[in-house]
Amino acid sequence: MERAMLWNNGAPVTISLTDKQHGKTIPVQGKQPDFSIVKGIPTDATFTVNEIPTNGIHASYLQATVACTNSPGCLVAAKLYQRYEDGNYLSDAKKLYEYVVNNSYNADGRVEEPPLTYTQGTFGEACRQLYHITQESKYMDKAKQVINYAATSDRCLRNGILRDEGSSMDQSIFKSVYIPYAVNLALDEASSSIGKHLITFLKNNAETLRMNLNHAAYPAMYCNYWWGEMWKSSEPASMGAQVSGASLMEGIARLE
Repeated sequence: MERAMLWNNGAPVTISLTDKQHGKTIPVQGKQPDFSIVKGIPTDATFTVNEIPTNGIHASYLQATVACTNSPGCLVAAKLYQRYEDGNYLSDAKKLYEYVVNNSYNADGRVEEPPLTYTQGTFGEACRQLYHITQESKYMDKAKQVINYAATSDRCLRNGILRDEGSSMDQSIFKSVYIPYAVNLALDEASSSIGKHLITFLKNNAETLRMNLNHAAYPAMYCNYWWGEMWKSSEPASMGAQVSGASLMEGIARLE
């Protein structure tokens, strides 16, 4: 079964996919936020997109190198292998790893442009999981570089603290995805320089957030999009920003 989500400013989008192994052309239609489910596809099928209507579709969705889906896809495949011990899942995880490295990854550790904590976290964790499965050091080396990029690059930071990545619901939860994966790597590498740096970095973020919570307003202590500033009571509170802040505090508890 192949699952696809396609949209054109909320209107249905139809594309055709060609199964190169079996010579089938299958139409797929989707509408945001629905998923089109195509059944009866052989498990060894691979597809190429024959045609995508460009009218109204954001240019980023026309790129075949969408790291925000391939990175978590790699992670899910690795975890499915650990759960079911089906070699097909491990093969898929390795293929997705190679695809991201060859098409999205940059030598400095960025997984996409612009670098986002969501993608740095999911790909970094995928690499970490692959290391624990295979014991191949290349995966852990990549995990360290990718996770640490978000903790060291000014592209991801503001005054040394993870930056505000946007106020929409999806953007505001990006940090909540990165934090637990950064904690996982920090715990794996607690005695190494990268592990120690990540622990210090995460604690500095948490202390900055703690100092910028309005304790006098308890229990209405809302997190801002950037933890270096206090949330203004005159503005609507963000559930996404709150989730990211809660993820950070939970992550610090795991480090203790």
